Amino acid sequence: MTISPPATLVERWKLAWSIAMAAGGLVLLAGGAESLVRGASRLAILLGVSPLVVGLTIVAFGTSAPELVVSVQSAWEDQVDVATGNVIGSNIVNICLILGLSAVVCPIPCNPSFVKREVPLMIAVTLLAPALGVAGWWTGHPATDQAPMTLPRWSCIVLLGSLAAYTLLRYFRSGESPGVLEEVEEIVGKPPAPSAREYAVEVGLVAMGLVGLVFGARFFLDGALDLAGRLNIHPLVISLTLVALGTSLPELATSIVAAVRNHSDISVGNVVGSNVFNILAVLGGASAVRSLPMQPDVVFRDYPIALGLSLLCLPIMITGRRVSRLEGAGLIAAYAAYAGLLAFMSR
Repeated sequence: MTISPPATLVERWKLAWSIAMAAGGLVLLAGGAESLVRGASRLAILLGVSPLVVGLTIVAFGTSAPELVVSVQSAWEDQVDVATGNVIGSNIVNICLILGLSAVVCPIPCNPSFVKREVPLMIAVTLLAPALGVAGWWTGHPATDQAPMTLPRWSCIVLLGSLAAYTLLRYFRSGESPGVLEEVEEIVGKPPAPSAREYAVEVGLVAMGLVGLVFGARFFLDGALDLAGRLNIHPLVISLTLVALGTSLPELATSIVAAVRNHSDISVGNVVGSNVFNILAVLGGASAVRSLPMQPDVVFRDYPIALGLSLLCLPIMITGRRVSRLEGAGLIAAYAAYAGLLAFMSR
């Protein structure tokens, strides 16, 4: 496969329109996620939900809402390569670019007990999807010659059930965790005073967020897939790069701001939590819509890279008890090498 640039003026205008659609959809996705998280968090606090629960659910899940909406919508439209590629690509982006850029901006201290507890969980969750894929193949769910393993629809029960268990585990382990409370404070600000006007404002923000996410996903997907077709790029490659990068922007913004403000618990926890959420919630939600065949490139190239990077987090975070600027630069270089590998293999 070679990237074919547009030859005529009309084709260039069409290419520009595809880019504009993708960019506009991305703005709607980011704005929708921000509006949904802010409105839902403040509304929950107004209704008496503790900030800890808000931080572990609405805030933690809200930054990954773009990945969830894009992957579920892709699965609904039978774009399974985009649904799976978005998840794996986002996990690679989270570790290489988000953690890497945050560390380059400001070295990130790592709590050893957090690392020893949460990173092995992230690794175990990363191993869960291929295990379910093998089980899907073994039990006779549709796996073709082109797809060596398939996430069957019943895997959504395992994935979403594991997500509920993971959230409860974090809740009972966290207590009044300063990192979680700071994260809620960053987004919600001063707790709102209960009033009819305040309730209406927060419900309006939630509604705006949902509309932004749905329409943003539609425009972003249409633009990205049209762009892939016009440049003769396989949808899987687009989903592993452009789509994954775009849907990870909320995590990028949250982690960099947290690193600058020296909120290391948020910066590291955001990356680890997002990777867990992507596997359990995003793949779980997409597999509830339909079985997800996983292509050979995903199984033998992209997923091992995502798993290897997850394993690499342990020595990086434990040695020196921080992610240094040099290690951050190394992670960014690793992503550049991965992008180069995709470009080379797509020729």
